[in-house]
Amino acid sequence: MTFKLESSLVSVAQNDAKTDHEALFSVAIAIAAIRLGEPFLIKDEDDFHLCLGVDGMSEQTFAAFMRRYPGRSPLLIVSSERGDALGFDKLAPISMSIAPGDTPEKLYAIAAKHPAKVSRRPVFEQPDARPALDLLIKARLIPACLFYADVPNAGALASEGITVIEKASVEAYQAAKTRSLRRKSEAPIPVRGGINTRMVVFQYATGETEIALIVGKPDISKPLPIRIHSACATGDLFGSERCDCGDQLRLAIERLDELGGGAVLYLDQEGRGIGLVNKIRAYDLQDQSLDTVDANRTLGFPDDMRDYQAAATMVRALGWQSVAILTNNPKKVDALRAHGLDVVERISHQAPMNENNSHYLRTKAKRSGHMLKYK
Repeated sequence: MTFKLESSLVSVAQNDAKTDHEALFSVAIAIAAIRLGEPFLIKDEDDFHLCLGVDGMSEQTFAAFMRRYPGRSPLLIVSSERGDALGFDKLAPISMSIAPGDTPEKLYAIAAKHPAKVSRRPVFEQPDARPALDLLIKARLIPACLFYADVPNAGALASEGITVIEKASVEAYQAAKTRSLRRKSEAPIPVRGGINTRMVVFQYATGETEIALIVGKPDISKPLPIRIHSACATGDLFGSERCDCGDQLRLAIERLDELGGGAVLYLDQEGRGIGLVNKIRAYDLQDQSLDTVDANRTLGFPDDMRDYQAAATMVRALGWQSVAILTNNPKKVDALRAHGLDVVERISHQAPMNENNSHYLRTKAKRSGHMLKYK
């Protein structure tokens, strides 16, 4: 009986590893094809959907895609968030027709420009397009595509070299990626102010990295004081005053040192998960009067796409199960607890406001639930 049970567990583990490998490998190939502007096929059980991302779509690719099925036109798909900006109250991705005279530039304007305008009807929910939009988001592109639903002769398309990706692999990708995270290298990195730190680098099977900056010598017998900090090239590297990120990062290192040691978990989640290209697009929209929440949604993204499972994985890899977290965001506390960590304390962590980030910070408090206190 014991042997059979152990064999069963080994079999389950092998199947899980195979599933993870398939998800990581196939999604990586699909992302590369999408970023090159190529069409791709979503396999949903027995159905195949042919898709082409709008972000970066060329005139030549657009024309070829429109001719793919004579007598049939693809749909334009945008996310429900973009749908809200366009005035459509839908819970799923929405579809609309392609109009005569449409060009890649006009379609991109419908998908991502402000003010959001569209006059065409009808508009329908298109839930089977969600995996395609999820893939575009993983590729850090605007979630909008041209979409042929239930196409025939998928095998012939695949033989042309069009990438085929299973819906199940798209859905399994993020968890598989997080399970692949491994502690890879570390070294002392003394920082300004005479604070002793050690950088521990974690790497995914996909090649991306996360960083734990260990400050001082935290006591392994006590909860680990941490600050989860999402990467911000503009604030952390260049000192931008549009946000408080750089100030929060430097303040966190100082406060962790004062607490006797801790860790900054520096996560690759630029722009609350939408990536640097789209973050700068959002900045442009903010300069057109939108706040940080509406700017992300106008581009078709949720207002906050960050995930903290990697942070929980890193804490456990460092040897802790319980933490005290420097944050004003109660969602971080909830997320860490959902991923199995014991969060014993939330420590307020507020950087000074300036004239350039005051609207941003007040938006975080008013619309994103951050526990900030500014006069």
